Amino acid sequence: MDHAARGAAGSGPINPRKGVWTDVGALADFDEGRGKLVHAGAVSAFVFRRGEAVSAVSAICSHLPCELWWDGEQSLLACPCHPVWFTPEGKPKSKYPMPSLNEVKARTTADERVEVLGT
Repeated sequence: MDHAARGAAGSGPINPRKGVWTDVGALADFDEGRGKLVHAGAVSAFVFRRGEAVSAVSAICSHLPCELWWDGEQSLLACPCHPVWFTPEGKPKSKYPMPSLNEVKARTTADERVEVLGT
């Protein structure tokens, strides 16, 4: 991932230089309470739908540069590189001290499309 787009792990929202809002799908394509992996240029994120609103967190682990996956059984984001999980809000659920995941800016449009701020 481009360092201009990432920032330090757990340091707050990802603010890409010259960021571009990227359409990642229709709101109807996102299941309530379930993480969906999307890409907006160099920014990878999991988007979560809550009613008509969406939120997103980085898809990259805050400890090792591994892409997370959605564990629907536990409703958590899981790291394939080590035994660490994160809530949909990006909070770690681990016996190890871990930084939270970076927030990724996401929004819905008037015509019910989902956009993520990427590169």
